Amino acid sequence: MFDPAVTTRPRVPHLRFDTARHARRRQFEAWREAVGVTHDITAPGMAEHEGLIASSDVWRMGQAVVSHRRFPMLHFARPVRRARVDGLDQYSLLLMRQGMWQGAAGEAELTLRPGEVGLFDMARPVANLVTDSSSLRVMLPRDAVDALVPGGALAAHGARLSGAAAAVLATFMEALLQNLPALEIGQAVAMERAMVELAAACLAPSRERREVAAGSIDASLLLRARAHIEARLADGALSPDSVALALGLSRSALYRLFGHLGGVAGYIQARRLGRIKALLADPREGRRISELAYLHGFADEAHFSRAFRRAFGLSAREWRAERGGARRAEGESPMYQAWVRGVIG
Repeated sequence: MFDPAVTTRPRVPHLRFDTARHARRRQFEAWREAVGVTHDITAPGMAEHEGLIASSDVWRMGQAVVSHRRFPMLHFARPVRRARVDGLDQYSLLLMRQGMWQGAAGEAELTLRPGEVGLFDMARPVANLVTDSSSLRVMLPRDAVDALVPGGALAAHGARLSGAAAAVLATFMEALLQNLPALEIGQAVAMERAMVELAAACLAPSRERREVAAGSIDASLLLRARAHIEARLADGALSPDSVALALGLSRSALYRLFGHLGGVAGYIQARRLGRIKALLADPREGRRISELAYLHGFADEAHFSRAFRRAFGLSAREWRAERGGARRAEGESPMYQAWVRGVIG
């Protein structure tokens, strides 16, 4: 199982998992249980029965989670259903140090070779094969990246980052790996901010592109509007009109601001559905589904049920039951899984 590293100074929290601690017949299953919080994992050939030598070191840097993994050839899949069930909502940067990543991220075909960095949206599907490899993955909070990228980074799923900024990012990630064991927590938080900014520089590399985007989307104003909505999802009076009034905007200006997000009303409903979905995944949440829907602005239970199914592909009742099954199936690394899900501060 993952073991927290013992330290007497406020270093970055660290977990380590190594299949060598397990009997050969147990190694693959132990790896899948411990590391499979983000992907379904299968092994070609007889590795599932003959043993799997693999290891993972994980560090928690503020909101970011860094993992260095070494393993033989494996298949990974994050299908739509898996992404929907676990509710992960971060961006993931993957630096291949050895070996090759080859597969599909959504509609994009992608190959990553040593020294190359790919960006993935954890809310979207992926399927790939990784050869014998050493790789570094950094999971970053979505809002922190989107705040620096005009229009957000939603379209970058499955992108191989390129150019001078990407080369700097790869060098930074490699240096981070070498120095993480010695970093103090405060230093790590600063490193997280730097990595977010480097990732944003790769996605919006030119001043001209930023200025063109800023002509149609005021990123700072959009962030204010989203924060206002997020803080009031359980307020029955929340509406496009109330948001426009709070921000001192005309209705038309607010609608233009949210045009690329499906409109203000659509965004508010989507965030309310997302909040209810997260509550239903919380084992401590015992309120009835109808009560949660009412508290989040849905006066009609049938309307809520249709909206939830349309958004997530299953009913709220099915989601609650399915999520409970996922909790029961969690493997040997509850702290690691909590880090990835962002539920430990």
